[in-house]
Amino acid sequence: MPSQKSIKNSLVLDHFYSGFSADDFTDLQQLFRRFQGVTIRTIKSGKDTWSGIYIVSNVGSYSEFLLRSDIQYGLGCAFTTKAPPAFRIPRVVLDLLPFRFSKESRRLNKGKTSVRWFDSYVRLAPNSQKSRYSGIWAWMMHYHQRDSKHFNKSLFPHSSVDRFLEMKMTMGKKLLDHLLHHFAWTPGQIYRSRDRIKITISNRDFSEFAVNIRLKEGDAVPEFESLKFSLSPFVKLKSVKGKRFALIVSKGFGTLVRR
Repeated sequence: MPSQKSIKNSLVLDHFYSGFSADDFTDLQQLFRRFQGVTIRTIKSGKDTWSGIYIVSNVGSYSEFLLRSDIQYGLGCAFTTKAPPAFRIPRVVLDLLPFRFSKESRRLNKGKTSVRWFDSYVRLAPNSQKSRYSGIWAWMMHYHQRDSKHFNKSLFPHSSVDRFLEMKMTMGKKLLDHLLHHFAWTPGQIYRSRDRIKITISNRDFSEFAVNIRLKEGDAVPEFESLKFSLSPFVKLKSVKGKRFALIVSKGFGTLVRR
């Protein structure tokens, strides 16, 4: 029987999201239209519809920039297992982790039909309304497709990012307990100091992705500051500035920063 530690260590980053205001989202759309390999699309799942900007890495994980609407999208991280056929979340994972999880099933709308997409497992929060308000989530993905990496590429077919390295955010201190609640079960390592939180997460190729959060007074939802990534060798990209964000390219690395 596998241990809790081995179960947690078998989970890797599938994707992560951050949320943006309408003005921020519009500026990002205009900026990323110049970026080869970025997918800008609206996804329909059941009765839900959301708009996102998707950057896919060569190792299979992807970033999702979401337009904030009813839910205050702040920070979200989804985990799956390392490789098929074991990428499905087995029952033993949920049984071994000492937390209660809620399950949600998703279907992907394709024209007049829909297909089974994934089940998500989220640790139950003491206050569900607070959970929606904070916009902080961490969950396990159980895909119904044979291979999650290649299925993600069918949704977002192009990649120009090699791998994600670091995302920086700010967040109100009053949401710290909520963040720790949601990330307590994850394979990420959490490091705390007086005014900062760092979460390190393993990519599919065992490289490290870090989320660095600077804490400030109040209960503000996580707010994006920057995202650093390495670029694929064949991608030729120049630095570009928008009204609210800038993409800085140097020596095989790219950094999206809030201006």
